[in-house]
Amino acid sequence: MLFLVPAALGGQPTLPEPTGPHRVGTTTRLLADSARRDIADTTRARELAVQLWYPTSARSGTRAPYLSHAMVAAMQGAGYLHLDSATIGAWGRVATPAWLDAPVAGGRWPLLVLSHGQGVSRSHYAALAGELASRGYLVASIDHPYGGVMQRADGHVVTLADDPASGPPDSVLAVRVAEWAQDASFVVDQLLDPATSLGRVAAAHVARDRIGMLGHSLGGAAALEACRADTRFHACADLDGMLVGRVVADGPRGATLIVRSSPVYSDADLAKRGRTRAQWEAMGREVEEHFRGVAAKGERGQVWTVVIRGTGHMSFSDAPYTFPDAITRFGGTPLGAGRTFALVGDVVRSFFDAQLKGHSGESLAALAARHGELRLEGP
Repeated sequence: MLFLVPAALGGQPTLPEPTGPHRVGTTTRLLADSARRDIADTTRARELAVQLWYPTSARSGTRAPYLSHAMVAAMQGAGYLHLDSATIGAWGRVATPAWLDAPVAGGRWPLLVLSHGQGVSRSHYAALAGELASRGYLVASIDHPYGGVMQRADGHVVTLADDPASGPPDSVLAVRVAEWAQDASFVVDQLLDPATSLGRVAAAHVARDRIGMLGHSLGGAAALEACRADTRFHACADLDGMLVGRVVADGPRGATLIVRSSPVYSDADLAKRGRTRAQWEAMGREVEEHFRGVAAKGERGQVWTVVIRGTGHMSFSDAPYTFPDAITRFGGTPLGAGRTFALVGDVVRSFFDAQLKGHSGESLAALAARHGELRLEGP
């Protein structure tokens, strides 16, 4: 769970340009899963928002906004992530490097479902989603209801604060992870059906035997659960997410990438967190042992772990560009925004290219050998 301090940005944020060979398009749809009920109002179907990012041949049009003005106002009113109004307001003036509602480029493309961290909007993964789309992927980024910030079809905005859950935190998180994995399966259903609003956009362009999922934080746990529960997902990546639910006991299924942050703190930085160096290192060893134990339960030769030195928990979102104090609030020496974007993008793309495209490009082992910030564990 995230607790961020107020922090105004010094200047107008700008997202990085995608580095792949394809131009990028994006479109958003509100969906309703009539087979499931809203967890706070059982008279309603479960609603979620999906932003699809994709390769396009379009050369002109309107750049998609980072956030709508309505969503900016809703976030400001809700005190989103405890950030100040000026920081949130600046997001309404940011344009993404994607053409709004452009047509999908011809051909069939691997599909990736992207799940956000708990309490975080799916909008804060625009840089990664755009980068993957520029590299030849369809990326369906979900806003899970009551998991981040989502505007329903009636205009009402629901946030994590509206989640009616009660009970032991671990149990609640396990339930949410299972729900988010079901959301991911529902989105795949919609994308494969040419009769749905999403399917009309992309069904003819999905490579149906090349589907994967990635997520950040709790969304990473949902990605691993989706791979376990739905065999259409052939590869899943967990970006600095805790291990929650059945995967802890059963281990991950299929090709799995676990990417973990590794902040660089001085003794003074650690003191701000109320820890000594010895305590911090002991905690790190305990976390590593836990992850290794769960990874060992996975299918032989199918689990890779990459640790990126100089990253914090929010480094896997747009925070380095749009609210950098989320990373530096406890001090430390983080990687620059551009370096973080490049390393995270390369690691994620190397994994999915190998698993979903069969590419023999630069492997995770080769990346780790070339970049000193990367440490690889796995086959």
